[in-house]
Amino acid sequence: MDSDKLAHVLSLFYLDKTWDVSSLTPSELTDKYFNVLSEIEKNIEERNNAIASDLADSML
Repeated sequence: MDSDKLAHVLSLFYLDKTWDVSSLTPSELTDKYFNVLSEIEKNIEERNNAIASDLADSML
């Protein structure tokens, strides 16, 4: 699964488990989704960069 799909799935799961999404307006839900998605994408990118750095260091 590529990181974009993973971030999307994790965002939906997080929203479902964290908030009573049925009580949110569509606008609130959209805002929360994109906030969570952005944070997850940032964390995935940081993790991937750390892994790449570790691999580069181990090859030296």
